Amino acid sequence: MYLDLFITLGNGPSAPQQVSNLLALSRKIGYDGAALTRTVSLSKLGGNDLCSIPRVELPCTASTSTPASSSSSSSSSSSLSSGTGIDILRLGCGDALSHPSNGAVNDGYKQFTRLNIILDDVKKVGVLGANKTVTQSYDLVSAVPQCERSFALACTSLDIDIISIDVSQHLQFRPRRQLVQQAIARGVYFEMIYHGAYSRSTSTSNTSSSIGGGGGGGGGSNWSSGQALRYFLSNALQIVQATQGQNVILSSAATTSMDLRGPHDIMNLCGLVGMDLAAAKQCLSTHCLSAILRASARSNPGKMAIFASPLAKLEDKYKWTVQGHPAASTTRPSSSSSSSTTTTTTPLLSKIDAGKVKVSVADGRMDGGGTVYVHAKKPSGKKF
Repeated sequence: MYLDLFITLGNGPSAPQQVSNLLALSRKIGYDGAALTRTVSLSKLGGNDLCSIPRVELPCTASTSTPASSSSSSSSSSSLSSGTGIDILRLGCGDALSHPSNGAVNDGYKQFTRLNIILDDVKKVGVLGANKTVTQSYDLVSAVPQCERSFALACTSLDIDIISIDVSQHLQFRPRRQLVQQAIARGVYFEMIYHGAYSRSTSTSNTSSSIGGGGGGGGGSNWSSGQALRYFLSNALQIVQATQGQNVILSSAATTSMDLRGPHDIMNLCGLVGMDLAAAKQCLSTHCLSAILRASARSNPGKMAIFASPLAKLEDKYKWTVQGHPAASTTRPSSSSSSSTTTTTTPLLSKIDAGKVKVSVADGRMDGGGTVYVHAKKPSGKKF
């Protein structure tokens, strides 16, 4: 499953038809879903920015025009509109989003909503916390840093899902590895906008305002005189090195059909910045699904995301959580100030067969291999 998590919502009377054409083209060239994105400046964020993005009706293909599939599609749409979050995500299976409940579905094509916030005034970051009702009305929330300080805030403290960076333009900050790793530890994803690497100069200049980028390509008729491509290669390489390929997603920020490229074209482009084919594929599929899962858990405070996977894949530091494992009967350092104090741990999952499965709190990452992610109500009185 390939996803494009940034399709720009335009303004004007022709915008709905333009978005419909973009989604139809996206589905045709190999994508299985997209996020319709509204961009707003942090200084202008308010109650009027509540999500009002409608579901875009796409023409059904011949293979799904049967009455049975039509009824299934309508039932899925009704369940998705409830906004209860994704219930189950199966990776490594044929139906990677077999039972979604947020994002609109039409002919199997997933539609999500996203709020893209330009951090134009770091003194007003409190506005983001004061408008939680607004941010929770969207499936995804992203931030566009404009300076070193806003980038540091996005990495360390802001309640967001994605840090969006237009790598085809000059960056006003340096993606330092220490800050990037802090963001990854929080489950935040780094989005690289690729459309500038393909677009001509006219397209690049028209779309830069919609994603909050600064600087960019100059004149010329091909590849924006190569300047945007050079910026892409330089900036994307910095991000890949800082993240080590973790928590990276690729999106188009498309406003016109010329900004869209097929998944395999993007994978080939990633080879120029040191990513192999498997890592590039994750940036368009697994990482996108993981970002949606984390966002669903963030916007539904009464729930949490848990996952189950084979015990063989359990990291050593989590083995104590499983009853029956030798590490479960040992002592672990206490969280108190005295480092010498130890406490006997009780496995969190006494009813789970330790030889078959493990369950732990998910931080939004997915590694494939048939891993199943589900939502469960947060147990009262327990801290994970």
